Amino acid sequence: MLLPAIAMRTYQALKDNSDVKKAIKNFTKKLSRKRSGIERARFVHSKINESLENLFKDEAVQKHVKCKKSCTACCHTQVSVTEDEAALLASHIRNGNVDINWLRLRKQAKAKNIDTSFYKIPYNDRACIFLDQNGGCSVYEDRPSVCRTNYAVSDPKYCETRDGHTLMTRLLKTISSDIMVYAFFKYSRSNGTLPYMVSKELIKDRTKGLSSRLDVESEN
Repeated sequence: MLLPAIAMRTYQALKDNSDVKKAIKNFTKKLSRKRSGIERARFVHSKINESLENLFKDEAVQKHVKCKKSCTACCHTQVSVTEDEAALLASHIRNGNVDINWLRLRKQAKAKNIDTSFYKIPYNDRACIFLDQNGGCSVYEDRPSVCRTNYAVSDPKYCETRDGHTLMTRLLKTISSDIMVYAFFKYSRSNGTLPYMVSKELIKDRTKGLSSRLDVESEN
């Protein structure tokens, strides 16, 4: 199981806190009541949004967060998603809501969950498949939970991975959101990197007799 590093770090620091244990238990119960993966993903995203809205009411937070629209440094890194989020993202592709670069998806999916393999891919080919030509996210309202919670407070240059290396980037502490992300990933049956999980979801189309433009090996 691939767990987001930031959420995992927050959990490890607070795992013995009784309030945190209770919050994870209650959140998991709410997830179990959802009827579908897509419904679960959107529920989690809405709760993270609520938490972040409260956090961003603080003027100090607004002042120090460096993330701006069209800054795409983090859109060239590996992003973890749950099986539910992969289903949600794949639905946009199936429904024709977005156009993606299929060749880029194939290249990224072949790296599976191995970060060293991913960062050997040329920088431009590491761009998220949902990154549009204007540097925007084509699935912004349904972007993954990890994309919602990582906000840089250090110089944006430290987010850059053009040379294939990740740097020490200072991030805004989003403790409540991190705990929700952790609970979501632990609840999920399967997690992994965005391109790999989305490709596995799209491969299911073949078993349904639907056409697919994706040509990667499925996981055994």
